[in-house]
Formats: sequence, C-alpha cells, structure tokens
Amino acid sequence: MRIRVGQGLNGVVHIEPPARVRLDLPATAHAGVAAWYTDIDYLMQIQIAYDLHYPTLRPALADKHGRGGVSKRAVVKVAAARADAADWETGRNSRLSVATIMARTELGERTVQRATAFLRLIGAATEVLRGRQRTLRERMASWRKGDKGRGWASVYALHPPNNAQVRRIKLATDPLATPHPRQGPFRAPSSLGHNSLSATGKAGENQSRASRDSRTTGSGQLPHKPRPKHNQKGLLLGHNWRHSATAPQWAAKCSPGKLAAVLAKPAAHGWTPADLDQLLRDHVSLGGWIAADPRDPVRILGWILKTHGDMEDRPAAAEEAREAEFRRAAAARRRAIADCALCGEDGYRDLGPAVTRCNHTEV
Repeated sequence: MRIRVGQGLNGVVHIEPPARVRLDLPATAHAGVAAWYTDIDYLMQIQIAYDLHYPTLRPALADKHGRGGVSKRAVVKVAAARADAADWETGRNSRLSVATIMARTELGERTVQRATAFLRLIGAATEVLRGRQRTLRERMASWRKGDKGRGWASVYALHPPNNAQVRRIKLATDPLATPHPRQGPFRAPSSLGHNSLSATGKAGENQSRASRDSRTTGSGQLPHKPRPKHNQKGLLLGHNWRHSATAPQWAAKCSPGKLAAVLAKPAAHGWTPADLDQLLRDHVSLGGWIAADPRDPVRILGWILKTHGDMEDRPAAAEEAREAEFRRAAAARRRAIADCALCGEDGYRDLGPAVTRCNHTEV
C-alpha cells in the first residue's frame, strides 16, 4: 500500500491514506429517485416516520417467531452514519459497508441490518446498486490504486419518506426549516389584506357579517375532512415489494396510498413480494407486455391482478413448495449421513479400489 506523507503549514507531519476506488454507477441509477433537501431535514423526518409507522412495520423486521426489532436511537445513528457519507447536496452516493457502520455507531451487525431495512421500508433509502464481491480483474485494478478491498458496498440514495403525514408533522414541529417560505411564517402577506369595502348601499348600512354555515360559526373554520385510512396490510406489502431487490424499476414510481388500495386483497390472502414478481413474470411469459417506464404503473398492476382473478391462487406458491421440498430432502440427506456409520461426510463409502454412493442417500 502506498502512503503519501506530507508536511502541513504548521510543521506537523500527516499521513494521507490512499483513496478508495469507487465503482461507477449506471447512467440511469438515480432515475425516479428523489433527493433530500438537507441532512438535518432528512434526519428529522426519519424520527417522525419512526414514531408513526414503527408499530406497523415491526413485523417486517422480526423473524417468524416475532423476535427482533430496532430502536429509534439505532435507526437515527445508522441514518446519520449513511448521511455523513452521502453527497451533501443530494443525499446520493452513500457507500458504507455494514462493518464500517458498525465501527462508527458501535452497534451490532443485525441491528445495523434491521435499521437499514427500516429505512428502506419507510421509503427513506433506495438501494441503487447492490453490494457484491469484486471480480479478479476489479481487484487487480483496485490494488494498482492502493485499494485492497475485496467487495463493493451497496450504494444508497437517501431521501425523505414520500409521506404527507410525515411532512405535515415536520412543518408543524419546525416551520422555519421548510424549503417553501410562502408556506411558513415568513410568507408574503396577501394583497387582499390591504383592501376594504366601503359602507355604501344597504349592505354598508347593515354593517352585519355574511351568513355562515352553522357548522363553522363556533371556530370560524371549515369542518375538518378526515384523511382516508390506507389498508395496513396492503401498505406493508407495497413497502416490502417497492424496496425489494427483485422489484421492477418502475415500482419506485408507485404511490404508497394507491398501491396499498390495489394490494389490499392480495395482502389479505397472504401474498408476498415474490408473488408480485412471479405475477409479472407470468404475465410477460403468456404474451403480455409491460412498458419499461409506464405512465400509471399502479393501474397496470391492478389490471394484471384483476386478470389473475383468484387471490387464493398465489403465483409463487408452487415455486415456494418446490423450494421447501428441496430443503426438506436436503435436511433428510444430512440427517441420514450423520446417522450412518458406513460412509463419510460426503455420503460415499470407500470400498478400497472403488468409491460408491451409500444407499441411505437415496431418500
């Protein structure tokens, strides 16, 4: 490793470590991905989203026994670590490995992984490039630059959650941080405030207020219209699918609220992101066509679900059954090999001049 040694203006000798080699992103890596306003605004909305949605999203972080979860403090520490490594203006190009985040936050590996998964679920982090091991050619090129890393960390784009409720609470909590001054306390006063009606005619003689609806005479405000409540199971299924590694690129354009309404019935019948992926693959394999960047992806998904018909017929059920049978057979073979005293760990018997498969492996 080549190390650059230099002397500063104050005479102190400092050592500069070699620059890390970064993997170039595709030109369309950030297509359809939002950018943050500031890192402070981003972290503020993360905390609000945690308070609002953690009880709903916790089952997606826990194991099949319901164990597991992540604290608000851990989520904020992981989000701050990723934000510190992101581009200051956009929140993109955050490239930190799990080991690096563990060292900076002093958190465990599973805690860092669950906190990152929570950021994906609330729509505050988009994995634009999945981490992987470097090829031999990439390692040789990296070593020539002084970087002896063996893998590429996942690249994340950080952005506030696309949630109107989170934004509304954030503006009410800290209105001075809003990027739209006309909606804050420093908005320009309306020109109508400088105008007045002259007391002329019968209306001026009466000097009485205009009649109002009885529902508004008490507070002087229009009645509050309750916001529609989204289906929680459909919302969770939509979150998991949009932020999975196998979802199509246009899934990021789907509105969470509209997607929750479309996926309400599939979610009620136990559908998973794998079912949605298999549904799209079946649609294409049967002669259907889906544009690379559809204008209304939620409507297209709803039409494909309507064409599928029976929600109890999960598209990925057959594949999951095959995988479960394969795992069952593999576990049975491992148990048979462990209980057999005639063969080795590989399931073969040594007969001197020949080696043959032991009979018990034929499960």
